[in-house]
Amino acid sequence: MPARWPEVIAVASLNSIDSSAPSSAVGPQLDFAAPGVAIYSCVGAAQLDFKSGTSMAAPHVAGTIALMRGIAPGLAPAQLEALVRQSCVDVMTDGFDNWSGWGRIDAGAAVRLARAAVAGDLTGDGRVDGADLGTMLGAGGTCGYDCLADFDDNGTVGGSDLGVLLGAWGTGY
Repeated sequence: MPARWPEVIAVASLNSIDSSAPSSAVGPQLDFAAPGVAIYSCVGAAQLDFKSGTSMAAPHVAGTIALMRGIAPGLAPAQLEALVRQSCVDVMTDGFDNWSGWGRIDAGAAVRLARAAVAGDLTGDGRVDGADLGTMLGAGGTCGYDCLADFDDNGTVGGSDLGVLLGAWGTGY
């Protein structure tokens, strides 16, 4: 069973009240849980229907990791998995359990952690240097909530963001 392999992320299926779904995988091999009950999905080539199971939950985790990879392409798979684990919401017992693994994924929190892990590296080259400073200076001012240089997520690139960049100066990952 691939979910038992250490390099595979095993995902549990949760219902809308964060309980383990009847069709969910359970056991010590689980890593994370995600919504997996009554997910609107494709059925065949031209039909949509509600589906349930771990096959509906796993794409939530894969999508979260894809978003993280997009914002922090230099992070290794193990680093990404650790950040997902750190951002999980406990939904059953504190810490790990056999029904939800480390908990329900929180995509927003996971992406913010990935962004913080590479804070300052605006060019995506794995280090924080003058090229990143130039990129930040070019993005100064109001930029909305989709600006990579806005490290504090307040919609502007300003002094606190510059502080983050300078705090990471010379570092790499």
